[in-house]
Amino acid sequence: MIIEFRVKNFRSIREEQCLSLVASKDKDHSNTHLISTGIRGIPHLVTSAVLYGGNASGKSNLINALSYMKSVVVDSAQIREGQLFNRPYFKLDAEHSKQPSEFEVTFLNNGVRYQYGFSILNDRVAEEWLLVYKSKKPQTWFS
Repeated sequence: MIIEFRVKNFRSIREEQCLSLVASKDKDHSNTHLISTGIRGIPHLVTSAVLYGGNASGKSNLINALSYMKSVVVDSAQIREGQLFNRPYFKLDAEHSKQPSEFEVTFLNNGVRYQYGFSILNDRVAEEWLLVYKSKKPQTWFS
């Protein structure tokens, strides 16, 4: 289950944006709308979320960013050396073409929290990481 998704420098998203499914402390509807995580710091997650806002406020681009991250991961085994990424960076500021786009997802699988992310430029993956929380402190599995 997804806990959080973060994105930066993607389409209309300039600064880091976060979609969090961590539940608030409000217990209304907790028996039908929340999932217990078993993690002390993140006791419950919501089972669904809604994005709302004005026209052209970035709702679709947040979903597109999640889809883009998925496609980069799924297609990564077929990327050849020298192949360029079709990276839709924030284009209203020329400096952002030189800065990496960043994607990170935190999720829960079999009671273990994982935090995976990467930053890419047009021609390469600039950074990639995976943190695993089997206890309170994260283990860096790769960076």
